[in-house]
Amino acid sequence: MKSFEVIGLDLLGTLFAIDSIRGRLEKAGLAGHDLEIWLGRVLRDGFAAELACGYRTFHQVAHGTLRALMKERGLRASDAAAFEVLAGFSELLPYPDVEDSLAALSRAGARLVAMTNLTAESAEKLLNKAGVAGCFQRIVSGDVVQHWKPAREFYEFTLKTCRVEPSKFAYVSAHAWDLQGAAQAGLTTAWLHRKEAFPGMTPEPSLRANSLPDLVRSLAWKGPESRSRAA
Repeated sequence: MKSFEVIGLDLLGTLFAIDSIRGRLEKAGLAGHDLEIWLGRVLRDGFAAELACGYRTFHQVAHGTLRALMKERGLRASDAAAFEVLAGFSELLPYPDVEDSLAALSRAGARLVAMTNLTAESAEKLLNKAGVAGCFQRIVSGDVVQHWKPAREFYEFTLKTCRVEPSKFAYVSAHAWDLQGAAQAGLTTAWLHRKEAFPGMTPEPSLRANSLPDLVRSLAWKGPESRSRAA
């Protein structure tokens, strides 16, 4: 692959399915469908904290919003129950198409970077347990950058750390809000359709695909050199 030098990949919901967290929520007394409500609040409050009072880690925000949701449901919001749910983020399973796709990108010479709002420690545990940590050159995490995606600073920090120009960096995510920040930093954006539909008011990504293998092929054909040859 003589196209993009670096390919960044989101973790939660993009490489790793989060559905297994539902079982932990149910054990804590919540409903499985509370997962979407809770994670929506995690993003909301994480973004708000950064804008209003400074960075808070993913786990700090997730812990606080989970306990609040449990109280709303009339449950005993103990630290132990919350931590048991949060421990599930280190136990997530990758989507079936992930391992082979990452291996293909690595064999093609692309440098892979995991980009996540999780802490570096949590991301490392997740990647190691899935057996794909060796595919990644580095992890760029919220606690290192001190910003949440989609803050532009997160993606600019990644560019600086990787010592690469924006035109040679492609970013893959299943979340449109995530790609907006990447686009603001000048990255090529690649949307992977997992579960979320792409919202109409969001700027169109550079690439779209319904599976990671399809996206790998698109990245190979749509890189900077391919575009220059086409021009």
